[in-house]
Amino acid sequence: MSSVSSGSAAPKDLKAEGGFHIVTRHPVDSTRLIKGSVQKTAHLLWAEPSRSVRLCKEIEPDLRPVLEKSRNGWSLQYVKGETASDMEIAVRMLEIYRETKRVVLDPISGRDPENGLQGNFIKGRISTDPTERVFAVDPDLAYRPDSPVSKNYFSEATRETIDASYRPHWRNYPATLKMRELLLEFQSSQQEEIPDLTPFLEFQFFLILAVFIPQYSQPQERKTYQQYETQLKQAKSLYQLIELLFQIKSFLNIHCLPNKKVEEALRRAEKSLPPLLYCKVSLQLALDYGQKCSSDEEQKAVLEWYRETRLQDKTTSTKTTTVSSTSPTVRASNLIRCLYHLERILTHQSSIWAWRGINEPEPYKKARPFLEKARKILTPRDLLPLSEVVLLKSPPSPCLTFAALLGMKKKQEDAASIASRTSSISISH
Repeated sequence: MSSVSSGSAAPKDLKAEGGFHIVTRHPVDSTRLIKGSVQKTAHLLWAEPSRSVRLCKEIEPDLRPVLEKSRNGWSLQYVKGETASDMEIAVRMLEIYRETKRVVLDPISGRDPENGLQGNFIKGRISTDPTERVFAVDPDLAYRPDSPVSKNYFSEATRETIDASYRPHWRNYPATLKMRELLLEFQSSQQEEIPDLTPFLEFQFFLILAVFIPQYSQPQERKTYQQYETQLKQAKSLYQLIELLFQIKSFLNIHCLPNKKVEEALRRAEKSLPPLLYCKVSLQLALDYGQKCSSDEEQKAVLEWYRETRLQDKTTSTKTTTVSSTSPTVRASNLIRCLYHLERILTHQSSIWAWRGINEPEPYKKARPFLEKARKILTPRDLLPLSEVVLLKSPPSPCLTFAALLGMKKKQEDAASIASRTSSISISH
């Protein structure tokens, strides 16, 4: 199926025909399109205008779909823009699943810009909203297995036919088509009810995209990328996923040519996790690596105290949701103290090894990226260097700690407000 890109007013002579619709400018409102059914498919229930209107209201209500019975079709807002990029389509598909539990089976369609044909996902603006974003403008093949229409008309054989039509596009749209595959696999993973996405799964999906995209440009490294993909799919905890993330980043830095799609996939992955949750797991990884080299009794005591905070349960299932009873302010304060202690230990040990002429052990080298990531998450730009922070043996109240670290002399409620804005999350795996 195909759709049309538009400005605030559509060209008067606009006419584009896709597999199931003829698209023209609305004869009364020039900021809208008319999608009329092609006669040969008018009998198909999933192509009925009434269903298209219902799905468009569910997926893209801002397009204001209206049934046009007198014109044997339906109308929607005219979108000014261009076909969305590969990664933009993949991201929008994931958002649609999160909001509606539907997978768009035909994210890529034929394009003919000279005739106004711009595909099924358009990045642009509508006349009623100046905000630029990605719109899914053709909802007919938005698949949901518990829908009667989907059950009757989107059989496995039909979906395989659609799949076959997209195989030639894999090289140009790897992120879109891989996201489609992942969502369909996940959608069918439970028979009784359609599962919900979690931050864990979104993180996992984008990491899989990051190792899938380069396979077409670097066939000599394909086996390694495929191994990473298998490991990512088998991971059962955030601890495992974040550890794999740093391994993948290291591998890509060495072997992968600059690739904007890969970089965007990694950024999207990291953004999908609540900041404090990401910080907790990073610090736990740093702790586990650092503890392998710790021999000093005092350091062991600090590390053991840190472990007792139970920052991360490495056996947590992907389907489990755990909500912390402590406030974001307390969690942030505890993490800052942990970060300070670990950095102090690492710096102290490194100076001893340097003085003795000993190379820094590998576990400590591996611990550093996790500490650096935790620091970036916890510390705003105006945060005082942690080396300048005086940490009391008996820690002060969390609010005062946060305010002191920010270099502010404000009331406790102000500090609590800052901490809440830094991470107002529910801790979910």
